[in-house]
Amino acid sequence: MNDTLQPGSLHPPTYGNDADRADSTRPDWVLLDFRAYFADHRNATTAACKTRDGKEIQVTFFPAHRPRVSYFCVHCHGVEPSGFAWEPKVIATCGDFILLRVSIGHHCAMVYPTLNEYYVYRAGGSTGGPPSLELLPHPNPYCFRDVQVGLLSRGTDYTIAALRDDSSGFLRRGSSGFGQYDISLFHSEDKVWTAKDVFVPPEQQQQHCSIEEEGFWHKTSKVITIGGKHGTIAFVDLWNGILLYDVFREDPKLRYVPMPPQLYPSRKPNAAPSITRDIAIVKDRIKLVQVLMKITADKESHGNYYYDSWVAATWSRMANFPQEDSWSQDFKLEASDINGDTIQCIVCC
Repeated sequence: MNDTLQPGSLHPPTYGNDADRADSTRPDWVLLDFRAYFADHRNATTAACKTRDGKEIQVTFFPAHRPRVSYFCVHCHGVEPSGFAWEPKVIATCGDFILLRVSIGHHCAMVYPTLNEYYVYRAGGSTGGPPSLELLPHPNPYCFRDVQVGLLSRGTDYTIAALRDDSSGFLRRGSSGFGQYDISLFHSEDKVWTAKDVFVPPEQQQQHCSIEEEGFWHKTSKVITIGGKHGTIAFVDLWNGILLYDVFREDPKLRYVPMPPQLYPSRKPNAAPSITRDIAIVKDRIKLVQVLMKITADKESHGNYYYDSWVAATWSRMANFPQEDSWSQDFKLEASDINGDTIQCIVCC
């Protein structure tokens, strides 16, 4: 077996098989496993198309009611799981549309973006039509990382947007310099990738420059779709701030919204932000959560540390980012605060 594949990827869960039942109720939203399983399973959600090499590839969705996690199974005729560089991955979702990245071939595909294949799966639920699977033209030379891509649903059409930021290095194709980026766009009705230069206005750069980088710096950790009349997509640097891009506007300017302060501002972040922070849209508000572990030195064993406690906090603001709005801390909880009354409060919330 390919060493880059997880053994569990060959063994999908046994639940979610009621998609064919006429009396089964589909959940209105789901928790989704972003890694797909390798299995030749079919149901009413199965859709297929041809790979870049002309082989048939099929994708099947297994919806599950929360708290269970929904998942996908992928099968490519004539290609064993060992023929994949790693598991197919869901890299963006919006409405009925799901963007999948599939890497067939040697595990070197992980470091050569040109070997990736991108597919859009569309569930057939809301439209009444059958599910579909479409192979996209490869974006080369406009390559990007998984965390840099957003998907915007536009009724029966969609738009994919990928921002190449300060972390992109050789993937950058446009202007270089602080606050200078380029964005790739794919509109489903045009069937072609385009790219354009975008920038953060100088006055915003000056307000939010990075001391460590000696200038404005942005490294996308996650992309969320806000939508609205301007088709806004948010490219989130979980440590620093959010770059907002309006798909339906010709304006190349990016709007910048700084993140709320760290729970412990004196601590310099030295780990992947997704370990301690996450962000999502909940009921027309942007919600940010942070959880930090408190580490204490073991006095009896030199050089050893242990987790002593933890603290969690949430912030929110309006999703359309009006200028008069700002982040508000909704909740903060330390492990030492927990008692019977606190637990009852959390359950009620």
